[in-house]
Amino acid sequence: MKKALRCIAFLIVMFFVIRTTYDVLSWKDTAEKYVSSTKQLYATDDNLMDVVFLGSSHCYCGIAPDVLWGNYGMAAFNMATSGQDKLSTYHLLKEVLKAQSPKVVCVEMWGLTFDEHAVQGNVYRNMLAMKLSQNSISLVREYVDEGMQLDYILRWPIVHTRYKELDKYDFVQNDINVYGRDVPMSYRVGWASESTEAIVCDEIGDLTDTNREWLENLYQLSIEEEFQLVFFMTPTQLTVENQMQVNAAKEFAKENNIAFFDFNKNAKMVGIDYAQDFFDASHLNGYGAAKITDYLGKYILDNYPVDDHRGEESYYQWDESYVYYEQTKKAHELDNAASAEEFARKLKEMNNVTYLVSLEGTYDESTLDMKGIAEIFGIGDEEYEAGGTFLYSDGKLKHIIDNDSKEIYIHELNEYDSFKIQNMNLVNPNATSLEDTMLNMKPVGAVYNGLSIVVYDDVRKMLISQKGYY
Repeated sequence: MKKALRCIAFLIVMFFVIRTTYDVLSWKDTAEKYVSSTKQLYATDDNLMDVVFLGSSHCYCGIAPDVLWGNYGMAAFNMATSGQDKLSTYHLLKEVLKAQSPKVVCVEMWGLTFDEHAVQGNVYRNMLAMKLSQNSISLVREYVDEGMQLDYILRWPIVHTRYKELDKYDFVQNDINVYGRDVPMSYRVGWASESTEAIVCDEIGDLTDTNREWLENLYQLSIEEEFQLVFFMTPTQLTVENQMQVNAAKEFAKENNIAFFDFNKNAKMVGIDYAQDFFDASHLNGYGAAKITDYLGKYILDNYPVDDHRGEESYYQWDESYVYYEQTKKAHELDNAASAEEFARKLKEMNNVTYLVSLEGTYDESTLDMKGIAEIFGIGDEEYEAGGTFLYSDGKLKHIIDNDSKEIYIHELNEYDSFKIQNMNLVNPNATSLEDTMLNMKPVGAVYNGLSIVVYDDVRKMLISQKGYY
């Protein structure tokens, strides 16, 4: 009896050890930077999503559900993953439909342009994120070569080597994986240009067998599950051959009364600016995404019965996600301020940030109006003369360490991050003023002499700006 109990106890302990180890090593990234649309799906209560978007990076870069929430109270969700192929789109949609009953499903059509992934990481992103089920197994069997299928189904043979690349978010997931409705927008502006030859191409190609099967399967699923289907193509770089497949898909959509929006051909109609609305040659930034998303949102509101859920308690995740979205946009605007004065004023207007303002060295000899900038932060004449580091949280001054103080001050930002402030040169003559301000024991000061401003986003739990002025 005792042996049996010990055996049972051993098996129970082994189960929890293996489960915990797998949770750490498991593949969590479906859109890069430890963002998982699949985990977001599983963290959402049943039957809340009215609109669902699916597709590859063109979809998660080109669609911002937070815009639909902020403008219309539309409960939309972006189920995009990096390199999402046709099979993954279909099976991820089936996964959504297990717990959600969307009225409208919008599918980005980049999947028409390829059958096999060019990047192995994208295979993992699409094959390993779903919970193990008949649906996930079917995806593996349809996509993966027979000799490798068991590795993808068991997952351990693939993920056990990830220990070399573990990040803190492998142990504690980023909050966006709990309440995000999409992925963080990038507001970086990069080079892009129109695919001129593709845009003017009206020739209709013959759908490949895989493309036709994909479109037919999506259409059949929409009939079975009673949702409206919308196809769209975000502005990107296309070949003429790609455009011919898109044109053929448009014909399929027309024959089956499916709306199709080709934003390559209609970029100007929605106000897309190729000089400002892309972060690289093929992907929209947050500004471009807002334009495409709002256009589709207006179409959906005009044609389908989608309600405004703002103010409803059960949709708190959309409220929280919208705050995250707004923080991302404001952080970009802050970091691109044209002057120290503009930066200071924008920072003073921001909520949900903690920041350090440091006056170091010969700041009073600066050609800038340092005193005027200090006044924006509420730093008086006496404090300005003494210099030092000023910590602000929730828009209020919380602590000051002047340049002659030997005090060590630690400000806990959350359970993982903290600021440490002290005059390091009073402890170590070889230390520099850059080390006076630390985030998790790493120096974050910006200049030896002058004004340093370090900003931490309390919502996104990350450092968002380090500015130095002299």
